[in-house]
Amino acid sequence: MKDSLLKWKRLDAGEYESLDGRFYILKCWDRMYGNHWELHDRNEPDYYKGLYPEKTLTDCKVRALSI
Repeated sequence: MKDSLLKWKRLDAGEYESLDGRFYILKCWDRMYGNHWELHDRNEPDYYKGLYPEKTLTDCKVRALSI
């Protein structure tokens, strides 16, 4: 996992963006998932199709690699 193809930069507490600008990760809370992280794929034209809720930041990064 150290040699991942995607590099990430931290924008703020709980906010990350891939260096190529395709993916965006945000820590959030809602009633359905509680505390969780959301991965947003900006290349997906439909907002909800490109939204992936995950339990951890690492899960979001692994999901981004698998897309």
